[in-house]
Amino acid sequence: MKGLKKLALATAVAAAPFAQAEMTAMDDSLLAEMTGQAGITIDVDLQMTIDAIKYVDDDGQTRAELDLNNDGLFDGPDEGALVGVQGAITAKTLKIGSIDSGTGALSTAQIRGVTIDADGSQGLTIGMGKIGDELGNGIDISVDAVLINNGNANLNAFNTAANTTYSGGNSFTYAQYQSGDAQQAVVGTFVSAEVGAYALTVSDAAAEAAGYIDGDDLRDKLNNGSAAEQGAASVAVVTMAGAELGTGTPSSQATALATEAQDLGKLSAAGASIASAGAGNVGGIIIEDFRNYIQDDMVAKYNGIFDMALNTAKGVKTSTTALRTTEHNDAKTAAITPTGTNSYTDYADLQAQASTGAGDQAETDAQADLAKVNAGTDAEITSDVAAQNALAVLNNAANEGRYVRGEISIAGTGTYGGNTANSTGGLAIKGKFGGALDKAAWVDHDGNGGGNEFGVKDLGFFHGVDSDNDGISDTIEGMHFEMNIDVVEHTSAVETGVQVSALAISDMKMDGTIMMGNIYLGGTNTQERSLGSVLVKDINMEGTTVYIYGH
Repeated sequence: MKGLKKLALATAVAAAPFAQAEMTAMDDSLLAEMTGQAGITIDVDLQMTIDAIKYVDDDGQTRAELDLNNDGLFDGPDEGALVGVQGAITAKTLKIGSIDSGTGALSTAQIRGVTIDADGSQGLTIGMGKIGDELGNGIDISVDAVLINNGNANLNAFNTAANTTYSGGNSFTYAQYQSGDAQQAVVGTFVSAEVGAYALTVSDAAAEAAGYIDGDDLRDKLNNGSAAEQGAASVAVVTMAGAELGTGTPSSQATALATEAQDLGKLSAAGASIASAGAGNVGGIIIEDFRNYIQDDMVAKYNGIFDMALNTAKGVKTSTTALRTTEHNDAKTAAITPTGTNSYTDYADLQAQASTGAGDQAETDAQADLAKVNAGTDAEITSDVAAQNALAVLNNAANEGRYVRGEISIAGTGTYGGNTANSTGGLAIKGKFGGALDKAAWVDHDGNGGGNEFGVKDLGFFHGVDSDNDGISDTIEGMHFEMNIDVVEHTSAVETGVQVSALAISDMKMDGTIMMGNIYLGGTNTQERSLGSVLVKDINMEGTTVYIYGH
């Protein structure tokens, strides 16, 4: 019944006189108001820490099911087969955000205008408006250490520490082991106390036998001597206590000292296990100011080094002098305390109120406030981050530049429902992205609070377009890329005749340029040296397919 009623209603509407009226085209302004009303926009203030990221290979370099000599049988150890040990690659202590280069303090980095849309032809489309600000500040990433070691190392270390018991009720947390507090507690507090207590019982004869004038001389060296003298006296006392234990009738002081010595042995074993969890450190990683804002001075540097003619960008140019001057004046207007009962929405409003021609007190007060703003110092707006950025860009032409908008679209390549021949597919991914970073480096820690670096500075990646057909790239836009990703059947290259499931990355296309302004070597205690610059232009990987699978 409900269906019949809807059908009747539709028929009546179609037959109404106004249904035959002429259709009127919408003008562009109305269409503009009706578009862009759906989708999601995300702004992010990014500040993140991660204790560890670990990849574990549970069988290590195992090659137990190979037939390398093609005899139809799996190879044995004498034929090259390997049985590996579980291993892991661990990235320790990650920071992502804005990292102070001096103190290492972490604060927020800026991401603005991330858009998400579902498009009928393009699929899921994610746009990237702004990464970083217009001063060249972007996202910093640091990894304290990359460890390649036994996959069970951290677990074994934790269990060893947690299951170690000590005399006298002494117990320590894993964090105390890692920080050294546990070792300090045992050596600096318990052992020292027992050594001191036993030293009080040492006779003059025993002290003389150990090379001291008498017992008082031994105790004086133990308590007041140099570091070397204190260490030698401690060894002498522990040796005496050990000898007394061998008599079968040791004193309580000797027994207490021996117990603490046993604790030291246990602590050493736990420490060795914990040290193994940190073994295999190959160094750290630093990435500074990753952003999609490309400054004109960086473009000028590329032009000078690589003989290019880049001059514009396809992204939105925002840092004009007029805009920054307005922002600066607005910020100072908001920072002052208005005279009398006046109030101002912005600098333009202040100017208007100062020139009304009324000749009243309000106009006089506004004129005084306008003079205050025009003569005011920037100290008045130091708490306004946006205003400070505006001022810095205004006063530093080198920060002029433009954002290069990025975009990625993800669509499916298969069908669903009824079509069994083509019911599954993969992902078709395409997009564009351009950007830059100040530095990407590997840090080889030297153990003395510093490290040696090998890295790249002023790294840029974008697509250079020849807009005037003179054979020279002059316009910057995002690198273009396309690829398809699917899970397919693939013949293993390491297991004869075996079909495996593989992740296939195919139909890869990329149009873009990578510029490395300065490849360098440097260190905390050495002078930095440049190895030169590199340009990789017009990368094209069409026809390349990569297969990834397990063994």
